[in-house]
Amino acid sequence: RRKEVLREAADGVSVFTGNEAIVLYFTATCADGSPNGDSSLCSSTASGAPGDLEALLSRVDGSTSPTYLRIDPDDVQCVFSNTLQPCNGTSTNCICFTTVTGVEKYAPLRVNVTARFTGNVNVNYGESLAFALTDIFTIDVLRDLYNLPAGIKVKGESNMAVAEWYGEYYSQDDLDKFLFYSGLPPQSVNKSLVLGPNDASSPGGEAQLDVEYILAVALDAELTFYSIPTFNPYSSENEDFLSWAYIVGNQTDPPLVHSLSYGDIEGAVWNASVAGATAYAARVDEEFMKMGMRGLTVIFASGDDGLGSF
Repeated sequence: RRKEVLREAADGVSVFTGNEAIVLYFTATCADGSPNGDSSLCSSTASGAPGDLEALLSRVDGSTSPTYLRIDPDDVQCVFSNTLQPCNGTSTNCICFTTVTGVEKYAPLRVNVTARFTGNVNVNYGESLAFALTDIFTIDVLRDLYNLPAGIKVKGESNMAVAEWYGEYYSQDDLDKFLFYSGLPPQSVNKSLVLGPNDASSPGGEAQLDVEYILAVALDAELTFYSIPTFNPYSSENEDFLSWAYIVGNQTDPPLVHSLSYGDIEGAVWNASVAGATAYAARVDEEFMKMGMRGLTVIFASGDDGLGSF
């Protein structure tokens, strides 16, 4: 048996998750150790393209045996990452990608990719961060939509906030699981920045989603969690935005960015048929203007009711 040669590629493997398949991205190295610059993997090198590629899928917790999936080299495409045009002999910015099906769903996984060339030369392209194949919108999809580099972190003293109503709370345990399954480092909310009640034993879908996704997008940014237990005194089905605005207005150094996934129909808040309702609505608008004058960014759930939101 001839001795196998194992070469390590310079970069690891990135994973884009879909609902039924994953897409692997990697910087390829050929059998002679040179970086790939061909649109068809290593096709112009003396040793030629690999006979096949092997994706080793393993559960993060090691609870089951790894699964080996063969990747046909003909299914691998290599393009320039800055133009997405096929690589044409230059290795700079040349990345390769391929779609892999048959992946276990709803399990935290990692994938390790190896190319097998003639002459018993194997080149390992590295292992991915943890990921999970699910039927839901993932942070990877969000990154792709907004062109956010994977692993980017906030530096300096950047801070942000979410605000919640209707007894919506978040759980640190659930946040830990979400970040772990998303392949992201641990994040948390400083207890001193939880302003208002928070029953972690009874988390709500709205608050949990808000906390998870804002921290996943802005890793290492300081997060304030406002929990408002009161309702609009003139419309009990609506949020008490004024109490929240007063809290923010009375802070010497409030968070710079506020993300609120709640919104009301403006016509229901500016309700002249209810005594005091229009004065309440006008004061809320006044507080919003003060926030703008202080340089704060306030983002509301415009997707709920569009321009009709309050």
